[in-house]
Amino acid sequence: MTTAMVIELITRAPHTDSDVEFFAHTLAEYDAPNAVRRKVGFEFLGKRRHAEQGEIWKGRYTSV
Repeated sequence: MTTAMVIELITRAPHTDSDVEFFAHTLAEYDAPNAVRRKVGFEFLGKRRHAEQGEIWKGRYTSV
């Protein structure tokens, strides 16, 4: 269900803003949010250190 919701949001957003970009910042863990991110086509951009969360991964949706 989560994957379907993300796909629906990504599909609808360009109808309101054609220049929209999608980024995801997730905890650096192989967990459900990251599985969804990979499944729908987010590209891994790198990692960084967050003051409160520790290491996080950044991704960008590129399959528009």
